[in-house]
Amino acid sequence: MKKPNLLKQFFTKEERPHTFALATAQDHRLFSYAMSFAKYHPDMMIVFSADGEIIYVNQEALYELLQYRPSHAEDFKKILTDVDYKRLKRAFNRTLRGKSVKIDIDRLQHQGQNLSLVLTFIPIKNDDNQAEGLYLIIEDMSTYSAMKHQLMLHEKHLNYAQHIAAVGSWEYFIQHDKLFCSDNFYHIFGFARSDNDGIEHVFQFIHPDDYERTYDAFNHARKGTNFDSDFRIYHGKTNELRFLQAAAEVIWKDDKPFKMIGVVKDETAFKLLEKTLNDTLANYHSIFDNLDAGIWMRDSIRGNMLFASKGLEGILGIPLAKLYDDSEVWINMIHPAHREEVLAY
Repeated sequence: MKKPNLLKQFFTKEERPHTFALATAQDHRLFSYAMSFAKYHPDMMIVFSADGEIIYVNQEALYELLQYRPSHAEDFKKILTDVDYKRLKRAFNRTLRGKSVKIDIDRLQHQGQNLSLVLTFIPIKNDDNQAEGLYLIIEDMSTYSAMKHQLMLHEKHLNYAQHIAAVGSWEYFIQHDKLFCSDNFYHIFGFARSDNDGIEHVFQFIHPDDYERTYDAFNHARKGTNFDSDFRIYHGKTNELRFLQAAAEVIWKDDKPFKMIGVVKDETAFKLLEKTLNDTLANYHSIFDNLDAGIWMRDSIRGNMLFASKGLEGILGIPLAKLYDDSEVWINMIHPAHREEVLAY
């Protein structure tokens, strides 16, 4: 003969003396423990019978959370989507078979609220190891989820800004050789993110001619000196030669270097543009040096000499080196009658 479900008797909806006789003092203690667990658990808790009836709940706390007063498991259909309700029902039935279940419900839209909940189902078993009901613990993760969403949004904006600026950020924990980097750091170096990233993996990409100098500077940083270095790498995916600049501040903890927080910037476009400009100027200088005319460039009329062609040596009768060393020497060669007029430009 099937035993009566004592759960409904234990959890009465009104606190009044129980009219049934408990078999032993142990039953009294177990009942007290069960009630205490349900009433004083820090999260919202509902106690269901096996047929889905709500037989204990902090009504005011539940109403404050959901703005709704359900009395049966079926009532949750009114505030859940069909998909979430089916998940809840499957979890309910699985729990009645003796398994604890946890499910997440994200972005529950109800009464103008946007809720994120974690639901934990725990079976309540009798002496025959049969579930007579279950506890449902409801954790309101809405604030946490909102903060997580904001953090992810900020991270997305940061990654986009770093991509535009060709900059990557990184954090290196010295004692554990653990490296944590932004998405664009990996894009700059050309390798995939891994849970086991250490600094040695990054140094595999550095140009052989720059390796020793950069590695020495990094080892000094491990001992507490801030890191600052320019170096070249071969991109991990394209094998393209890139020019990088990296800098980091060493953070101390317990009187010893703890970690580095740094940035790396891809200077390749600037370096290539600078090289193109220098090559172009060199070509012009070569042309100017083979002309009979004298050509010069200064940063201002009385400023430093930037370039003087060889033709000026014959015209002025002085070595080019003197023009570079003494910015005023040519001014003294101008006839006094014309000097003021020339310098007015």
